[in-house]
Amino acid sequence: AAVASAIKSNGTLFFTRQPDKPNSAKKLNLLPRPQYSRGGTVIVTLITDKTTELTSLQTTLKSLAFLQGDDDVEYPAPVIVYTAGIKLSKYEMTKIVESTNRPLGFCILDFSEFPAGFDSNTEEQKPRDGRIEKWDIEQVNRFWINKIWKHISLKRFETIMKISPDSCFKEPNFYLPHVAHEHIVYHSQYIGDNYQAKGFQEGLYPFAATFLGDRNKKPQNPLLWQHIANMVSTKSSVPTFDASFEVMRKSFMTQADVAEFLDALTEVEPYGVLRQGWDIATVRLMLMAMYTTDDFVMKGYPGGYYKKFSCSKAEVDEALDSYFRG
Repeated sequence: AAVASAIKSNGTLFFTRQPDKPNSAKKLNLLPRPQYSRGGTVIVTLITDKTTELTSLQTTLKSLAFLQGDDDVEYPAPVIVYTAGIKLSKYEMTKIVESTNRPLGFCILDFSEFPAGFDSNTEEQKPRDGRIEKWDIEQVNRFWINKIWKHISLKRFETIMKISPDSCFKEPNFYLPHVAHEHIVYHSQYIGDNYQAKGFQEGLYPFAATFLGDRNKKPQNPLLWQHIANMVSTKSSVPTFDASFEVMRKSFMTQADVAEFLDALTEVEPYGVLRQGWDIATVRLMLMAMYTTDDFVMKGYPGGYYKKFSCSKAEVDEALDSYFRG
């Protein structure tokens, strides 16, 4: 029978092969220790629509062969595929598992669960392109912004590389899936003014400013904070990262002050992520201004990374063939 979501109290179950038997069938197991010790790295992604994301996810996973930063090539960083609102067949799961040599686990998310005090039946949603189910986009944002850091699937991991299922690598990257430097707590490409996110930022900056003020705190990156304030006053928008790709430290995201702010965004009034649609890319930039400095953040392009229309199966296959066989 297909195993759609397999988590034990001591960790996620992954489909793995024995390194000395690379052609053997993958079996569902806990990750072997000490090769996968606590505090390691994991790659995560999320799919909510089989029609558009199942095939592209396989291409994404295949392209992870370009990541050259694993400490031990025989025990590469595993992948967790989160699913919500869909049920994968055994055949579909097999196709996904066989798309990468990395251990791969599946976790089902329950997007029917909402914060206490938030009535999803009576609340009105903001109109959004790409919506499939009621509250689906808001729940995706809620998960990536906050819920993931409390999810049992990350229990053993410290470094989290998040990648969208419509993105890929077409050139080698020699430090991913890890952070490029041990002191880095966050890496994503800064893209500045994001017109697509503009309609889903209303109220976020004043909310964050009030949140800090109520606690007699000041932003740790005053220059970035001032830049945000200037953009809000001149363009009525907040700059963003490209959250289709991120590398994050769980210890940073779960430290007490950051966790309190994330809960305030998603779990209590005014439920900004749900009601206003506050998005991942904007929240991440706000976090970097509030709780860390530029010394601990990488804002550059991750080498070899592409997305959407630049990630066709044919292009990725050609890039892989050229690099590994050429």
